[in-house]
Amino acid sequence: MANQGKKRQKKPRSAGPKLQRRTAPPAEETAPRAAGAPALAKPHRGEMTRLLGALRELEGKPCLYYLTSPAGGSALDLHFGAKVPRRQAIDLPGLTAVQRHHEGELSLYVTCAWRLESRDAVLCGCWDDTAPDGQMRFGLDQLVGQRVKRAMAQPPAWDLALEFEGGRLLRVFCDQTSDEEGADNYSVFTSDTVYVIGSAGDLFVEPRGEDDD
Repeated sequence: MANQGKKRQKKPRSAGPKLQRRTAPPAEETAPRAAGAPALAKPHRGEMTRLLGALRELEGKPCLYYLTSPAGGSALDLHFGAKVPRRQAIDLPGLTAVQRHHEGELSLYVTCAWRLESRDAVLCGCWDDTAPDGQMRFGLDQLVGQRVKRAMAQPPAWDLALEFEGGRLLRVFCDQTSDEEGADNYSVFTSDTVYVIGSAGDLFVEPRGEDDD
């Protein structure tokens, strides 16, 4: 497992209205690492290969649905591929029957900055209005039903780009760099594994638990 010697404070995954707005860390937590400070553990090559393999599994999968927080912020939950029954239904207002009872066979949970583009325009970003007639919904609605053409991510930061049919491009910017803040950037969920991009490009590979719906 990547970064076995480094303990990650696991935060529960939420959906729909429970998605939380991410706040910027205090200024002192974003300062450069002091000279002589211990270097971050680098992901093992095998774990990097597994992450890239999980991202390639997204290619060809249609976007089933997405979830955002009504309160706004960068939290974005994208589900892909076939419908898979949830272990436990989500009983929250505003969700469709599919969202309540199913997840995608693969999913991407983003808690860092992101932007959605077309070939010639910016459609929306993580701080746009989340109201039903807001800019964020206008952009993200265009992804539903669209297949992923390419999924690209590179170390050390693991910024992510998902290219969809129809020329839509989702860019994910891993702006969480503070160990003190302990916030993740994004996670990729498969049927049995969670790949987590933590602060400063840390990569964690974990078995999927019962609370990871």
